[in-house]
Amino acid sequence: MLVTALALALVLVPAGGAAAAGTASKSPRAAADRAGLEARAAYFAKHLRASPVYITDQAPRVMPRSAWPAFQEQAQRTGVPTYVLVLPFSAAEDGDELLPAVREKLGRKGLYVLLNADGGGSWLDVSVESYGVRDLPVQESLDSADSWLPSDATALDFFTAFVDGLLNDGDGSGSGGSPSSLYTSPEGRAGQSTTTGVLTGLVPVVVLLIGVPLARRRGSRRRLIVPAALAAVLAVGVPLGAQGLMPETSSTGDPDPTGRDMELRAERFAAGLRQHSVYQDAELPPPLTPAQLRSVERRLDSLDVPVYVVVLPMDHADESEGDADRFAERLHRALGKDGVYVTASVGTFDDIYLSVVNYGARLDEFELSELDSSVTLGPEDVDADPQLHTRLLKLARHIEQTPAGPPGEPYAFDEPPTDPVAEDALPPLLTDPTGPIGLSGLFLAGIAGGAGVPAAVAGVVWLVRRARRGEGRPEPSRPAARDRSRAMPAPHVSTDDARPGTSWLRSTAERELGSLREDLAGSGARDGHEAQARAQDCLDAAALLLGSRAGAVDLATGLALIRAGRAALDAARSDAGSVPGTTLCTLNPLHGPASMTARLSPTPGARARLHPVCGACGSTLGKVASAQRGAAVDRLRLTLPGNGRRTAYSALPGPLGEAGANGHVEVAGLIGAVREGVGAGR
Repeated sequence: MLVTALALALVLVPAGGAAAAGTASKSPRAAADRAGLEARAAYFAKHLRASPVYITDQAPRVMPRSAWPAFQEQAQRTGVPTYVLVLPFSAAEDGDELLPAVREKLGRKGLYVLLNADGGGSWLDVSVESYGVRDLPVQESLDSADSWLPSDATALDFFTAFVDGLLNDGDGSGSGGSPSSLYTSPEGRAGQSTTTGVLTGLVPVVVLLIGVPLARRRGSRRRLIVPAALAAVLAVGVPLGAQGLMPETSSTGDPDPTGRDMELRAERFAAGLRQHSVYQDAELPPPLTPAQLRSVERRLDSLDVPVYVVVLPMDHADESEGDADRFAERLHRALGKDGVYVTASVGTFDDIYLSVVNYGARLDEFELSELDSSVTLGPEDVDADPQLHTRLLKLARHIEQTPAGPPGEPYAFDEPPTDPVAEDALPPLLTDPTGPIGLSGLFLAGIAGGAGVPAAVAGVVWLVRRARRGEGRPEPSRPAARDRSRAMPAPHVSTDDARPGTSWLRSTAERELGSLREDLAGSGARDGHEAQARAQDCLDAAALLLGSRAGAVDLATGLALIRAGRAALDAARSDAGSVPGTTLCTLNPLHGPASMTARLSPTPGARARLHPVCGACGSTLGKVASAQRGAAVDRLRLTLPGNGRRTAYSALPGPLGEAGANGHVEVAGLIGAVREGVGAGR
């Protein structure tokens, strides 16, 4: 159960803001804490004023800032002004106080959401208040998303389920029971590989065990070719089929960070250090009061060597994998100045660890590294105040007393930081750390093969002996082969292909393009038939799109044309000679020609009206209650990958998207737009 796996707090604060502020203690520390809260609230309010979604730069490995459009899309679905903060755990744990302060600073009515960027691994309280907007089932949606989502859900998954609940009377569970996981884990992939390995070895052997005795009973050498060929086909087809059924390539739903995402935090801190020698992370409660900060800066500025201090959280989700020395290296590169770099890493329980790295300062390296543990780790008493102020002053005294030496040169790291994309990548289906297919799969397949292969060999020997004795029976005559082009089935169409990947689109389009080209050449349809001419036009237009550099949009457009051409060719072959519909399914053009209409929005958020859909989509929508219709339409609508997220095809540029946005994907119009777009217009 995801017990608030993400820190989500929703606040609609009273206009005065007095209740959120509370009664501040008169102690200096409490006053400083309140001042720090106000400063953080002003910082976040400034960003929310520029954009209603703010994503931290401190967790790019799990939720990079480039994921902003996906959160923005979900926020717009709520139907009310929604402001979203996606912060690391250390900045989100005081959300009950932070969000009211942010609301007061921003001064706008609406829904305020605070999400833990780390996803399903942390637990935080939830605070809910209402003000200024229509009634929404906020608490019910929170509870539903919290109980339905498994522990591998991301911050975006949680936010999406929460918004679904707001739009569905508090039910954000989607359809069906709670899943045990949303994504395939490495352990799950290992199990898939083992099962595939077993089936790859076992299924062909079973075919041989059954087919060889049958061939022996028939007494024909040629009949032995059938089970042997079928076994060979299955030996290749089983792993390929498994790859199609289990196409996952990542063990998580975390968006892939860009190179820019990995540099943002170091650049922000470098900008702060250009102004002052100490920079406290603006997202965190500041450990130093303003007076303490000025005291430390004056002391550091009095030293003979430049010293740069940063206070920030370090976690595996950040760009440096929680390694303070790696961050110091990035910071030195971004700042471009030599000196002593001090990283004050704030832990989950407010413990602070100091790390010192010398980049070019003329100090004796051995003496500089001989720091007392009370400076690096803080007081031995775990309940004592870490007193960062006192520890930094002690560090300044230590640097001042360190004798001169050669310019500092930090040790080079043996290995670069782990690639966040490779870190989450699943191994190919038929591999595991032990090698192809996996030892367990090979072992079990070998046991089955030990029984099947001897049986096959015995059958071959028996047939050869019968042939030498002249006991083989003559092979019966075969009826004339049927026209393969007329027996070729139409491409498989279902309502389960609304989220295809680029590799699937490419392989499917290339395969069906070749099949359509071959069938057109030997279709046997009447020359000049209108449907056959349309099939040829669809084939030609699709071929223009399916180049080696084609993206998901072009591949989907080409596949839609190929399947429209397939439907036209099937009509040309039929005795009736009918011509299929000229409009494709608005929800998913990959389903082929539309055969009915249904009330829906051509693009998310658009006004619903009647649009052409295929029989499968129309039947599915006809069985859904009106309250669930919007969610059903979203599940059926074709979405395509790009820029780290999936987008409805009708919201993407290109002929297919433009036609989908208008609600009518006409085959002729699509062909003409493709030809014009690639310079092949008539």
